[in-house]
Amino acid sequence: TGTGGLMESIGHFIYKIEHMPQTVGLVWLLSSAIYTTYATNAFLEYKAPPLSARTNSGDKKPLLQIPAHKWSSVTRPTLLTLCRFGGSLLLGLVVHADFRVWERVVETARAAPHFLFPAACLFTANFSNAISLHRIGISLTYTSKCAIPLITVVLALCMDGPKALPHGLAL
Repeated sequence: TGTGGLMESIGHFIYKIEHMPQTVGLVWLLSSAIYTTYATNAFLEYKAPPLSARTNSGDKKPLLQIPAHKWSSVTRPTLLTLCRFGGSLLLGLVVHADFRVWERVVETARAAPHFLFPAACLFTANFSNAISLHRIGISLTYTSKCAIPLITVVLALCMDGPKALPHGLAL
């Protein structure tokens, strides 16, 4: 059945994964613990060699000549935050069992006004974290981030009461 069969198989696989919370949780934990920390720091600390140093075996002419662009003044923490949010948006719209991307785009646009404040808070938190990692380093940043789950639970309890807590087995 060609491409249709492949898309259906991929959709079925994604659907099965979405309904396996232990697998999703384990993959998230491992990817966060092992990869995310390294990738974030590598992104923030990356320094490209000067373009003039990239030449073909003794040629004086650089391999690439990239004109200065207005984006070159954007800081690494800003780029990291934009990449994270842009990547999350694209994954949320595209990676889904039913592949109805346009419907999710419309639904997301309709729901966006309801989430502007929380989204702005999340963006600010991620941006502040990126700045902190870039300037201070991993130890202090992640030590202070450890309080986030506790603060989240306390705020949820204060705002929504005990119904905000997950099921006891999840705790």
